Amino acid sequence: QAETGSLELGKAADMVAFDLSRLAQQPIYDPVSQLIYATGRDCVSHVWVAGKQLLDNGRLTRMDEHALRDTAIAWGQRISGKAE
Repeated sequence: QAETGSLELGKAADMVAFDLSRLAQQPIYDPVSQLIYATGRDCVSHVWVAGKQLLDNGRLTRMDEHALRDTAIAWGQRISGKAE
């Protein structure tokens, strides 16, 4: 309880923020139902884990996205037998 249980300075927190301003999310009659039934990962805009921001406006903050993408492509080719 000393590190969790509320949003306060110095406590660990996991939070996710969603961008519901996109046309596909409109109209919003019930925000909770919208999040549960009609919102996908493409609407995640910000993520904090243990109080550290990992995603900022849809961009990773602690990893090189280009390097990660290149690694994923290389492994995909390797697994499929199409590696150069």
